Amino acid sequence: MASGLEILRDKRVANGGLSNVNCQSTEDDPHCLMEEFCCLYSEKLKAIDEEYPDSLEPKCQALTDLVSDLSEQNFMLLKTVEELEKEALCRAEAFSNLAEAAKDTMQQDVVSDLTQLLELMRRLREDKKLCACGLTFKTIKYEDVFGKQPMLSPNAVE
Repeated sequence: MASGLEILRDKRVANGGLSNVNCQSTEDDPHCLMEEFCCLYSEKLKAIDEEYPDSLEPKCQALTDLVSDLSEQNFMLLKTVEELEKEALCRAEAFSNLAEAAKDTMQQDVVSDLTQLLELMRRLREDKKLCACGLTFKTIKYEDVFGKQPMLSPNAVE
């Protein structure tokens, strides 16, 4: 005997995607799929009632099949949830690693700029020249240090 899921698949193929003509949604809509699934078993129980009005055995078998199909669906849902959870954890870890790397890079750049500014101040103090030659800033702009004046030459300003 075919399971409810197999019957549902066969009806969908026969009807060009949707097994339940009352379902107005797309074929991948989970609500539509559940509606189709419930209708399938409802139709199955009605057919059993009409064919075997006094017999409980076919009804019990149909309900056993329903429980089996629902158990299979629950297992698939649990498996999907576990996979999604693993993927979410991997993505969260990757984003965390990226954020940590960006933070480390920013810290290194700030330390580098501080070192460059200290070197600029040392040159000014010892050489009495404002010379930016050979200095490279990573997080601050040249204009932030020297204003809008043109780039200082290696001979510098005294």
